[in-house]
Formats: sequence, C-alpha cells, structure tokens
Amino acid sequence: MQRLRCSKPRRVPAIVLLAVAALSGISEVVTHVDAQASVSSGRELVLSVTVAQASWHDRHVAKREFYREREFRLVHDWARSARAAEPTSRLVVLTDEKSEANFDKLTVGKTSLEMRRYARQGLAIDQILLFRFHSRRDFLKEELERGGGEADIVFMDSDMLVLAPVHAGFFPQSATFDVGFTFRIHKRVRDTPVQGGIQLVRGGRYEQAIAFYDSMASMMEGTRSKQLWYGMDDQPTLATIMSPRHGFPRGFKPRKQDRKPIATVFVASKHASPLNVSLYPCSEWNANANSGYGCRCTRETRILHFKGHLKLDMWSYYKSACTGDDQSSAICRRPDPDICARMTALGELPPMPPPPPPPPTPPSPPPRPPPPPPAPPTHLRPPEPPPSPSLETMQSLVRDATERAERAETKLAQLETQLETLRRKECAHH
Repeated sequence: MQRLRCSKPRRVPAIVLLAVAALSGISEVVTHVDAQASVSSGRELVLSVTVAQASWHDRHVAKREFYREREFRLVHDWARSARAAEPTSRLVVLTDEKSEANFDKLTVGKTSLEMRRYARQGLAIDQILLFRFHSRRDFLKEELERGGGEADIVFMDSDMLVLAPVHAGFFPQSATFDVGFTFRIHKRVRDTPVQGGIQLVRGGRYEQAIAFYDSMASMMEGTRSKQLWYGMDDQPTLATIMSPRHGFPRGFKPRKQDRKPIATVFVASKHASPLNVSLYPCSEWNANANSGYGCRCTRETRILHFKGHLKLDMWSYYKSACTGDDQSSAICRRPDPDICARMTALGELPPMPPPPPPPPTPPSPPPRPPPPPPAPPTHLRPPEPPPSPSLETMQSLVRDATERAERAETKLAQLETQLETLRRKECAHH
C-alpha cells in the first residue's frame, strides 16, 4: 500500500484516541493509548469522535437538557468501547471555551476523562464542522508546544463503537502517510467519497497536518449554508482529496470490494507542499450500522458507526453482541472476546454466562471384523478338478468300452484269417 521506510521503531509511552463531542458549542474526545500493547508503529495513537450538537441556537434551550444527556451517553459509550479495545488509553475531551460540557466527570473503570477547551475564534455556534477543523488543528499545536507530536491520531465521531484494536491496522510500522481518511463507493455519494467521521494524523507529521487543516478550513469558508448536518460542508471539501486537480491519480477508480488502503498525494494549491494521504475502505474502518451507502458493516468491521435513531442503541448493541443475543451482530462484527472480558472486568457489562457444556460424546461403534483376504488373480489359481461322473455315466462308459473291445477282437480275428490264407497260397506256389 504505502511506500516502505525502514527505520528503527521508537519507544513512546501511549496510544492516543481522540473523540469530538459538542454541547453549547462542540467537543472533541481524545484518547491516548499505550502502543506497547499492540504491534504497530511504536508511537502513540489518537482516535477522535465528533458530535454535531453545536448547531443549537439559543431558542433551543428547552431541548438542551435532552441533548446534553444524549451526548454524555454517546461519549460515555464510545469511551467504554475505546477503553476495552485499547486498555491502557488516556481519554481527553476537546470542547470550546463556552461549552457547558463536563466530560471530566465521566469515568471508565477507575479512569476519568480529561478536558481541553479551545476558543471558537469568531465562529458562529452553527459552524460545527469548521470549528472541528480548528479544534483539531489547535490540539495538534498544543501537543507540539507541550513537547509531544509523536502520537498517531485518529479523529472519530462520538456515535461510534470500537470493536477491535485499531492501532496496528491504521498505523503499521511501514506507514509513510501524513493524514488519512476512509472512503466509500456508491452512486448516491459519488460527489462526497471521502468521509469526515475518521481522520488520521501520523505521529511526527503534526506540522503537515496543521497545514492540511488550514487548507481545509480556507476551502470551507463561505459555505456556511451547507454545514449544518450530514457533513454537507466538510465532505465536499474533503472530496478534493480524491480529485485529480489536487493530486489523485487521474483515471484511477477504486472498487467497492477493495480491502487495502489507497496511497495518494494531496496538493491544496499551486504553491502548497504535497501531503501523503492514505484512504482506508469504510466497510472495515467506518462501517454503518444502518444500511449505509457502500459502507455496510461486515464481520471484518473494526469501527461501527451509528446514525439517526440508532445512536441511543449503541450500548444495547454492544452488550447484546458480547453475549451473542443480537441478530444484527450476525452480519456485523462482534467485539473480540478479550475486549468483552475487559469490559466485564471494568464492571461495564454483566458477568458473562458460562459457555454451554459440550455435547455428550456418542459411544464409539464396535470394531469391524477384518475384511477377508483378497482372492489371488485368475492366472495364478490352480486348475479346478473335473467333476466326478455319476454311476449311470460310468456304466455307459463301460458298455461302450466293452463293445469297442469286442469289435476290435472280431476285426483282429478276421485279419489273422486273411493272413493265414495268404501264407498258404504262397507255400503252394513254391
């Protein structure tokens, strides 16, 4: 997939999982996970989730309590699944400076979430997706100022469940990209193939990612009328990643059945430096719990995305999938057994029922008698004796032999008489 780079892996303390949530403004949840638990790049990993709750206006005060409770529930469900998939993770919530969110009161196991707040910088409350780019850029800058910058980052939406470890899959040791996304192939979304729910930043490439987010934000300026829901603002902008005008291979058409990431180059403008981009298939890395447009969940799905009315069913699905009761988990991937065991150990799931006893072993059948030895070939068999004749046959044979003997004696007597006659004639002549 990517160009290989041979280098000695560096040892760093943790993976980072980054998530985004929003209340009066918008919030982002960041998780730092220990990379030593998985075979990956050896750096930190960031998984990020985004919630489109910042579109509330002041006149929506009556609904604020409902949305606050819902977003706390979404972020809590996401954080629990992230903790089980990456057990040594550190969870951090990013939000705006005026947000009413207090995600630091949420705990997963014995660990609470951290919060970081960033200024909206003049953005209106309904400019959700533009602030999302700004907050992620500011988080990267803050990490660099704190002496970090070595964490692999995955930005996610908060209505997602992590069903399996993702660090080694997103960031293998051979990874060379700067930023990454998931893509989908469907006729209904041909203009928005790049999804905004999963965004990757590789460790050591924060400056390149900051430049990328600045480019995306500048492209999104002036499109406020499209940015309220369903990613109608950031996804058309992100679609430029797969545009030949910005470096995507001309004439290349990815297929829905492709399972390997696509490596490409993105050039925001004529004078911008090219960025290495990796595009991952959504069926494994950003699958839809609903039917979805080309992103139907499968048994290989690692991150499951819940949308619409299914958002509040995330944890019900997770519990049912771990216990094997949910029918939809027959087509979507269940959480790995060790992840379900970790979740039970954290007290987030009821004790798992004991496995059913194995069926009784049926009695073994009695041994079969050995087969008879094979008959020798026909050409090696001795000749069979003729059958014994009957008494009548023997008597008939005796009569025939007697008659032949009598005829022979009569014939012999005639010959002797003729011979005697010839001798007498010869004596008389002399």
